[in-house]
Amino acid sequence: MRPAKLLLACLLAASAAVQVTGCASLNEPVTPATAEDNALAARVKAAIADAAGSGTAMNINVIPEGGGTVRLTGFAESRAASLRTEQVARATDGVRFVRNELNVPARPEDASFSQELRRP
Repeated sequence: MRPAKLLLACLLAASAAVQVTGCASLNEPVTPATAEDNALAARVKAAIADAAGSGTAMNINVIPEGGGTVRLTGFAESRAASLRTEQVARATDGVRFVRNELNVPARPEDASFSQELRRP
């Protein structure tokens, strides 16, 4: 992997780790990420950037949750892209569990179906 891509992935992972406390629910206890958790998140982010490109990786946050668990948030182009990103994360050394919370845009046919449901 090129040094610039690795640096970008590490910076994005570090940014996501810092934002964990701001995104946590008031009902969830916040556990500070350890250095190992942050390193794992950086490896996952680098793997996603390597597999999908840095443009796609910039839309995805990798948040370490401890014990080899990472949470994926952000946006994926499609359901298939979301699942592929999850597979890449799962294949990363040290990952035990992936919580995929990626947002996927609704398909046009889904919108027309929901409009049909609203008609009287």
